[in-house]
Amino acid sequence: MFVQIANTKTSETFTTENVQAALEAAIIYLLTAPRDNHQHDMLHRVKAALTATFKDLTVNVHVVHALQLFAKDEIIVSPFAGQAEFLSHTTWQLFATPEELSFFYDEFAVRVIEHNLRVVAKYYERISLGRLGALIKLSRDDLEHHLSNMSYTGALGLKIDQPAAIVTFAPKRSSEEVLSEWSGDITKMLQLMEATCHLINRENMVHKV
Repeated sequence: MFVQIANTKTSETFTTENVQAALEAAIIYLLTAPRDNHQHDMLHRVKAALTATFKDLTVNVHVVHALQLFAKDEIIVSPFAGQAEFLSHTTWQLFATPEELSFFYDEFAVRVIEHNLRVVAKYYERISLGRLGALIKLSRDDLEHHLSNMSYTGALGLKIDQPAAIVTFAPKRSSEEVLSEWSGDITKMLQLMEATCHLINRENMVHKV
């Protein structure tokens, strides 16, 4: 879509200002959207396009900075540099009511938290809730709320040990992997049963002799 707009010959329809405004709006909506494979792929495509297809555009530096933060496997410290300017971009003012604007501000804040949790999950297998909360600047209640939501939606594989206050991250496994592991466990169990029956029969034979 972006390449088509950039390469179009109908300059009367797509001016530089229009393309720039559309690109900045697309980035903001992209960063506000829930994370999935399509969103993740598009995020990196747009980031690459900024230095290729759209290299001649003067894209808002705060919008570009926000995009780059989400493209890195690093914790986003909130508020980040330029966050106030990013949230005051004209695209945000397109929402008709203050309630709509507040909703999307909240959604963006959630995306930052979810990004940070994914980053931590890449570097830690086990971490205390206290340490995790300190890393991403969240209270324990808020932290458990977001962890539970991400676990419920399947966005992140994890288990929370409430008494020990430990969260364990584990990569999501496909149904084929789970079935394969279950099949392997069943095979081991049958082998143990067969060996046990063999030992019992041998003991019976020795006893009869």
